[in-house]
Amino acid sequence: MVLHSAYSMSNACFDSTGQIVCPAEGPDWARPLPGVAAVAGVLIGLFGLLAGRPVRRLALIIGFLIVAAGMIASWLMMP
Repeated sequence: MVLHSAYSMSNACFDSTGQIVCPAEGPDWARPLPGVAAVAGVLIGLFGLLAGRPVRRLALIIGFLIVAAGMIASWLMMP
């Protein structure tokens, strides 16, 4: 079994193993945006949990908003 990264594939979807595989869309600089936003959101949320009561709620809200903003931005940048 050979696995390929979506970023090194061509711009067209293909079906070579019975599954449709499509490359990631959008500009190259924006492709890691959802992953980076998810990691940043989780780290901010964990920091809030560790910091305790004064900043817990705000950190969890900010973490959620960062993840949502990253997902929305990646959706808007798709051609």
